Amino acid sequence: MDNKIERIKELVSITSNASNAYYNTDKPIIEDVEFDKLFDELKQLETETGFIMSQSVTQKVGFEIKSKLTKVTHSIPLKSLGKTKSVDEVNSFINNKDVLAMLKGDGLTCELIYDDGLFVQGSSRGDSIIGEEITHNVKTFKNIPLHIKFKGHLKLAGEAVIFDKDFQAMNSKLSEEDKYSNSRNLVAGSVRQLNSSICAKRNVNFMAFSLLECEGKEFKTLSEQFDFLGSLGFQIISHIKYIPERSDLETCISNLKTFAYEGGIPIDGIVFAFNNIEYAKSLGETMHHPLGKIAYKFANEEYETKYIRTEWSVSRTSIINPIGVFEPVNVDNAMISRATLHNIDYFEALQLGKGDLISIARQNEVIPKILSNSTKSNTEKIPDICPICGGKTEIRLQKTARFLYCLNDSCPSKKVAQISHFCSRNAMNIIGVSDAVIEKFIDKGFIKTIVDLYKLEQYENQIVNMDGYGQKSYDRIIEGINNSKQCKLENLLYGIGIENVGKGTSRDVAKFVDDDIERLMNITYDELLSMKDCGEVTALSISNYFKDLTHQEQIKELLKYIKIDKEENIMADTTLKDLTGVTFVITGAVHTFKNRDEFKELVSSLNGKTVGSVSKKTDYLVSNESSTTSKYMKATALGVPVLTEMEFNEMIGRIINED
Repeated sequence: MDNKIERIKELVSITSNASNAYYNTDKPIIEDVEFDKLFDELKQLETETGFIMSQSVTQKVGFEIKSKLTKVTHSIPLKSLGKTKSVDEVNSFINNKDVLAMLKGDGLTCELIYDDGLFVQGSSRGDSIIGEEITHNVKTFKNIPLHIKFKGHLKLAGEAVIFDKDFQAMNSKLSEEDKYSNSRNLVAGSVRQLNSSICAKRNVNFMAFSLLECEGKEFKTLSEQFDFLGSLGFQIISHIKYIPERSDLETCISNLKTFAYEGGIPIDGIVFAFNNIEYAKSLGETMHHPLGKIAYKFANEEYETKYIRTEWSVSRTSIINPIGVFEPVNVDNAMISRATLHNIDYFEALQLGKGDLISIARQNEVIPKILSNSTKSNTEKIPDICPICGGKTEIRLQKTARFLYCLNDSCPSKKVAQISHFCSRNAMNIIGVSDAVIEKFIDKGFIKTIVDLYKLEQYENQIVNMDGYGQKSYDRIIEGINNSKQCKLENLLYGIGIENVGKGTSRDVAKFVDDDIERLMNITYDELLSMKDCGEVTALSISNYFKDLTHQEQIKELLKYIKIDKEENIMADTTLKDLTGVTFVITGAVHTFKNRDEFKELVSSLNGKTVGSVSKKTDYLVSNESSTTSKYMKATALGVPVLTEMEFNEMIGRIINED
């Protein structure tokens, strides 16, 4: 039976990929005869085993839209877990007994119910007693069965998660302001969508961690329960048996943590549960958690400092972002004095005030974050007027959080941010036009919109004679502008700054319309929805943008100066080595790529991954620089191989003409 279920999973993956390629890319990857053969085999195995996955091509599960999420009462409370950050406390809990050590998934806890072999209901954990009915979305999870062989009543709990690779791919398509800070927030927002087609695009997976009810069956150990659920086709949370006299607890934790990180599984700790079910039950439970399990939570490297003030920065999309300013503190050999506060919900939860004692950490060794506030004087207030223009502000709910908006369309900060974004490296890459230049040119009346950048030559005399400028400064600015007049559509699309449209989405849309700007300007909402990985929010943002007559006129004006270049794409080379499972970090200047972003795009097109910092999970550091750089030294210390750019090209088979 197990072999047949594994074959079903394999066939579902193959046929789903083939179906997607056939219908969505117009590039079939297998012949119709072969597809029919695999389809028939899959159908036969499903009939034999009674096991049918939610993503099976034999199923025509339509998407469902609900008006609201109804409440569900859990007959067995989905209680939380007792938690600790102390290894000694975990050792005391285990007390030389056999336990299962399992990953603590960082997502959304859900309950699934099956009757007579059919999936009948899915619900969120909620407050442990009352959750929300999310059956329509659970049906879209990538790995759950809709039909199972077991005919009795079955109830189980598990974690809905989005794996790192899917989270990073989705975030790469969003603008900086719209990026999700972690996959947990994205899962929660996805699973609670009223329209199941949105959740379907988010690649949510389910990892079972508890068998709550199983009609007619009894089990003595958790291991037996997991084996049973696995035999039915469920993905079980990764776990190992921990026997104290045979291994070290810290090694056990480290091994599981490494396994999760290398596999891209989002976790925030390790759960230890007594394997003997009767013994675990005999310990009882509190109102909050059962006493037969404990969660070891990973400790953050936290640093204390004092809060100074909140700065409010106006973005090009009208969002006024709160930024926390605090006394400088050395975090991982970097002096940190500022951190984003993300949104109004996050800001309010911290209850900040001048002089408060706060804790700081760096996420992924890069992003500074205020973790907590022990003083909570709560004297910092949300401004009711824009700190830049004095216009009215408004708090709006966006996705899963509230943001503060400036309502003045003429706010100078918006103009500076919009033009700065247009000039940025990932957009039009206009060298020489800094924020300071933009501010000064706006003050002088030289620039009102992005189109005015291409009309600056009429102000040559004024610019050359401005304090701090001169002929060289002017020439450098004009050279940068002229160099941008031939560009790729994806750069222009990203540069004009459509809400919810990041660099990745801009690239995908440009490819979808074959770099045809006229087609893009007339694109419809339905056309965009047919594009892979384009959700309703993004499709609406793009279609509405190009319906706007002001935006249309702006694009037409830009096209008087700009030529869209359909350059040969190095990503189209199918002779290069596949990099599946290989992780790179790149640092320093590049010579055979236009910039480091092009390197990253090439790695991604070959199914590899690039990350920002060196760790034990890094396979290669690519660097043309000397051994004095911090990333080089860290790679050497960790034993990570270092490649020059040319060595990387040789490794993947990319031929460079050095003439």
